[in-house]
Amino acid sequence: PTVTVQHKGEEAVVCDDLTSDGLKKCLDNNELPLFGALDGESYGKYMSSGKGLVWGCFEQESSDDLEKVADEHRPLMNELAKEFKDQFAFTYIDTVQFKSAIEGMLGVTEFPTLAVNKKAGDKMKYLYTGEMTVPKVSEFLKGVLDGTIEPTLKSEPVPESQDEPVHVVVGSTLEGDVFQADKDVLFEIYAPWCGHCKKLAPEYEKVAKKIVKEGVEDMV
Repeated sequence: PTVTVQHKGEEAVVCDDLTSDGLKKCLDNNELPLFGALDGESYGKYMSSGKGLVWGCFEQESSDDLEKVADEHRPLMNELAKEFKDQFAFTYIDTVQFKSAIEGMLGVTEFPTLAVNKKAGDKMKYLYTGEMTVPKVSEFLKGVLDGTIEPTLKSEPVPESQDEPVHVVVGSTLEGDVFQADKDVLFEIYAPWCGHCKKLAPEYEKVAKKIVKEGVEDMV
């Protein structure tokens, strides 16, 4: 007898060990496809896979187009999934049905985009919007793994100039501006509607001007 496991668009995997334990291992190892749908049914399996996760977010006109769009990208994603089988699970998601979720969770607003988590469930994400080819995406994923690619942060645009004593910090400049080993940083987090924040603003400005005027170099 022969036992094989085959997912859509993939080569069949032959289970060589037909013992009870051998079959279980073979089926467990091949339960998820190389490139599969990420939905309510499969979400838990991907989250518990122990691997990183690649979310394939592709342009769709409607939810009915999901499988057609996935098939268009399947050759690319299958090749990548084979290369990174031990590190990442590769998925595609309905970008019409889950539009709000992927915008809120991943910050994805344009397609195609690959959103990458080093480990499924991580809040840290890496967004790839470049050329959708095996060499380019592979290079990006290797950079994510070795730390040469920085995570993508939700951020307002960086101010064009910082001429005022009080500098404006946005998401993408937070680490460089605030976490400085050689300086003490006074960092205010406020809400525009906060009455106490509005009252503090002029006093905060006075302190900043005084620090600049006195030439204090180890404080920002």
